[in-house]
Amino acid sequence: MNARRLGILLAVLFVGGGEGLVMGASAARPLDFLYNARVAKWEYSRDITPAQAADYATSVAQSGINLLLTEGHRSLVNDWPSTAGEIARIARDGGAEASVRATRIVVHACHARGIRVMHHVTSTFCTKPYLDAHPDWAQRDARTGEPVFFNLYGGLWMLCPNNPDFRADYFRCVADFTRRTGVDGWMVDEVELLPNWYSCGCGHCRARFKAETGFALPVGRDSPVWENFDDPTWRAWLRFRTKTCGNFFTDLKAAIDAAAPNQVFTGCVAGASEIFLPQYWGMDAAQLGRAANFPFYEAWCPKGSPYYSWRRFMAEMLLYGAIARPHGTPALTLYYPAAVAEMPICWALCNVAGSRYWTHNRGEPGFAPYESDGRPAGFFAWERDQHGVFGPQHELASIALLFSAQTRDATFAADSKTLDHYSNTPRNQVGGRDMSPYVNEWAGWAETLVEANAAFAIIRDEELTPDGLHGYNTLIIPDARCLSDRQAQTVLSFAKGGGRLITSGAPASQTETGAPRPSGELSNQIRTAGTHLNGLPGQSSLLGYVFGGVQYRDDRDTAALAAIRAAVPPEPSSPWAIDAPTGVVGRAYKLNDGGAVNFHLLNLTGGRDDAGTTLPEARAIQPSFPPLSGIQVRLRADLAPPHPVAHWISPDGATIPVKLQHQEVCWAATLPELRHYGILHITSANLDDLKPPRGREPRKSILWEAF
Repeated sequence: MNARRLGILLAVLFVGGGEGLVMGASAARPLDFLYNARVAKWEYSRDITPAQAADYATSVAQSGINLLLTEGHRSLVNDWPSTAGEIARIARDGGAEASVRATRIVVHACHARGIRVMHHVTSTFCTKPYLDAHPDWAQRDARTGEPVFFNLYGGLWMLCPNNPDFRADYFRCVADFTRRTGVDGWMVDEVELLPNWYSCGCGHCRARFKAETGFALPVGRDSPVWENFDDPTWRAWLRFRTKTCGNFFTDLKAAIDAAAPNQVFTGCVAGASEIFLPQYWGMDAAQLGRAANFPFYEAWCPKGSPYYSWRRFMAEMLLYGAIARPHGTPALTLYYPAAVAEMPICWALCNVAGSRYWTHNRGEPGFAPYESDGRPAGFFAWERDQHGVFGPQHELASIALLFSAQTRDATFAADSKTLDHYSNTPRNQVGGRDMSPYVNEWAGWAETLVEANAAFAIIRDEELTPDGLHGYNTLIIPDARCLSDRQAQTVLSFAKGGGRLITSGAPASQTETGAPRPSGELSNQIRTAGTHLNGLPGQSSLLGYVFGGVQYRDDRDTAALAAIRAAVPPEPSSPWAIDAPTGVVGRAYKLNDGGAVNFHLLNLTGGRDDAGTTLPEARAIQPSFPPLSGIQVRLRADLAPPHPVAHWISPDGATIPVKLQHQEVCWAATLPELRHYGILHITSANLDDLKPPRGREPRKSILWEAF
């Protein structure tokens, strides 16, 4: 995150588990605590007692957790589509009113222990009996006018997010629940248009689509508009659908704010870069992110190994960070690693990417408290004890890598025969809806920059403005074909003003809506204004998601990798640099009180390619961590705090002072041994001033070996 947009914040507030230190001269912003959020879920019964809630909340606080998401109470307006027996039991137990009572008890117990609570709720899902009671609220197939059905969770029916009666009832219920329970935020799930890209064609959606776009949506199955990306009506329809879901989110957030300001607000999207979710289900992370101040990445990849797929997961987390940037908050990430041994890696990857980690199940390492010297410390307890190290921060970056949702959403890849690195199948077998050549081109660039520990940030179409590019000296636009005239001129002005421009593919060959530009003049101007790489080197350099139980081979094109690396060489003006073997992933952040810089580093060198090796099934993957010495980091001198001192802080052992050496325009440090993960904390304060609260000294965590 660039300091120009976020500013230098004056205060940092730490909450949860008894923490309450305020750094700086004035109070922190209401959502600053999210940078220090340690997240888990709590599934509680409708008949929970205050004593039961107090016992559980105490154990959660001891684990270092300070933000809980509820589970088991998703049905407020509509009924959660579960089994008929479960729905009957919920109704027998008091339904939504019982959830209000139980949640109020849970919130009271959590607040007494410094823990915030977000309520997890469904939105557009319902059962057939519920839909029969509200037939006008149904999502309808635009071709037939029939209510739509989605064969998931035992089969479910869909409510329309554009229906004014459904919206009014839903918004009223959520606002009422907020006031009556005291929850601190919401995770609103299933804001989707299912089961395919023909939903929703109800009268409300048709009228709104015509009013907003000027196009009339056809009827019948045989219209030439359907799935025709050469037709402007079809492209407008896909944009309208994602905007519709974003509008539902934005309007719901306004209703919640009227009930209780400063609420945390998020919704689940399993992949911000994917083509499947926005095109097929109308659910785009960036559109929801207009209102979601804690964007949530559900890092779901069947049989995908975070240990071997760290490049691709890092790229995705950084994109979620870009969506969070306008809110001045981090993103939240939930992993589903099959191997328990990968869980600490997922947590550490989140820290490196500037994201917060959601530990999902009770048995995960995040739940383990300090109890005695012989017990393992969970990573949340360790993180809590690093007093003054975690908190509001922003990226230090001089390179901007554009992710163009405009390009992703206006293109289709049904004829592509290249490998889909998400589903591990040829892309033509999935109809082009999982990934597109554009997404893989972008991801290959992002992976290569992540692997090189380049000081880059991801920017989005909305940031392709003079103000959005201020502070960057390099702009990379891999095959961003769909740019507006204004965006294209911004790119040209950036290059003309001395910025380094790097492109691939056919930049600006189409308008922002996907309409072709008959003349290639504008695209040619952009290609010749800087360094243009022929072909699509990102696709050739993409390793992507690596799966357990398959032959693992790093088959990236070495020439494409070399071309990208040569186009983005290290530069003296870079804000920071890390000299380490391939497989060490790291990034640097400036704490927003202006007094410290953190380098987060994770050792994943044990997962480097052994050509042709067949990996074990995901649940049997056992990461290894060869100890590394001699890693050097450099921080540009003007970004360092006055009279800087450095300490190496790691779950592997005690805090270690590290000598800083002044080298012309930077400060340099050689790190102690890197075994797993650690933080180089550079500050002008003595760490004695940042000693842990309540007199507790940080202890060595053995979470890596224990799990």
